[in-house]
Amino acid sequence: MHHFAEQIIDFVNKNKFGVNIEISDEREQLLDTGGAILKAKDFFQGEKAFLVYNVDILSDINLFELFVTHINSPALATLAVKDRSTSRQLLFDAEAKLCQWKNVKTGEIKQAAEPFGDLIPYAFSGIHVISTDIFNHISQKGAFSIIDTYLQFAKTHIIRAYVHNYSKWYDMGRYQLLKEFDKNGKLDLFI
Repeated sequence: MHHFAEQIIDFVNKNKFGVNIEISDEREQLLDTGGAILKAKDFFQGEKAFLVYNVDILSDINLFELFVTHINSPALATLAVKDRSTSRQLLFDAEAKLCQWKNVKTGEIKQAAEPFGDLIPYAFSGIHVISTDIFNHISQKGAFSIIDTYLQFAKTHIIRAYVHNYSKWYDMGRYQLLKEFDKNGKLDLFI
């Protein structure tokens, strides 16, 4: 947590959710997606894999199916992706392996692995399952992007797509769409 941290702590302390809630405090330094995952590694000792779900995403994705798909594969990470419009695309080959990242607006490309067949562009959904083995390979410290890490690891490891075009998805962090949601009082803006 970073923004409105005291309000979050107060809310969690005042409510009983029936689960243990641990808070990762990033008020001193935002760690970005990769640094935050690395900071939480002690929570996953003894586990094969764990789920990461960005807090500003709302979806009806089948999380059980995503997790089982990952566990039954040799992938280091399995990324939920969707065929939707985005300026930053992840490109996967015919075997659903991550091969490239592309910024459609600027034309910037980050190459990862050599593709098998044609590349298929998808938008990352902010939901992924990661094998705890990833901590044996991460060398970065402090703040870093998990997507950049995936692109680096895709050269020697499998980073796989889990396509969930069947499910609804909504980015609650997009202020303009959130305003529309508030005005309409319903969530008909799902993509």
